[in-house]
Amino acid sequence: MILQRPIIIGMSAELSRIDPLRTTEQWEGELGLSFKRLRLMRNMTQRELALAASISVGAVQNLETGSGSTLRTLIALTRVLGRTEWLNALLPPLPKVSPMELLRKAEKSAAPKSRSRSTSKEAT
Repeated sequence: MILQRPIIIGMSAELSRIDPLRTTEQWEGELGLSFKRLRLMRNMTQRELALAASISVGAVQNLETGSGSTLRTLIALTRVLGRTEWLNALLPPLPKVSPMELLRKAEKSAAPKSRSRSTSKEAT
């Protein structure tokens, strides 16, 4: 049995407690409800939101009902509703070291080192 948690409007709070047992459909439904609640808090109709985001009303309906959506729709609605921090929370951290720099260093350390010859003769 999967326990349902209350939906919090604020994706960063949701992301901090991701439940690996939830299905994709459950996540779609929860995100859709969060978007619907946020839209209603802004006193917007689906049509108004769709117009502001330059998408169709059907795209808004699909997202809100968890019927499937596109990344474009998710981004457009997030921007119009003023929640771009949700998108930032999804971005992976940038690497502190360039992958190309690591490759160059690995190639240098793997290259055979040439031995220098001594020009002086050893004493016998």
